[in-house]
Amino acid sequence: MEIKVLFVDDHELLREAMQDIIEHIGSDLKLIGVAANGKEALDFVNNQKPDVIIMDIDMPVMNGIDATREINSHYPDVGIIGYSMCGERWRVEDMVEAGAKGYLVKTATLEELNDAIQKVFKGEYFFTKDVAKYFPLQ
Repeated sequence: MEIKVLFVDDHELLREAMQDIIEHIGSDLKLIGVAANGKEALDFVNNQKPDVIIMDIDMPVMNGIDATREINSHYPDVGIIGYSMCGERWRVEDMVEAGAKGYLVKTATLEELNDAIQKVFKGEYFFTKDVAKYFPLQ
């Protein structure tokens, strides 16, 4: 089964690179789109429903926490993974409270990225090792 992924980040280079990264880490993964901010992500989800969203947190127009909350309220079956340079507990907790099922810091490995997508797609939680200590029961 193909897993449709949306990548949301305000850095153009990361958006462009994610196409190769997604195709490299899993033959069952397909990047169906990219967005530069939370508003673009909402518009995308309303038109094409991804299975998993990798959502940056700090972005212009609409941040990832607000976008996650909005997407989760309308499409609770879409798995959202928070994605940020920052692994502070409060950021992780804010994303989880907004509806994210996972969290990756941008220093995560390709294996962690693939694991996160696979687990969140199945409805499970995934936290990169840098932040897993905040959620020992997940």
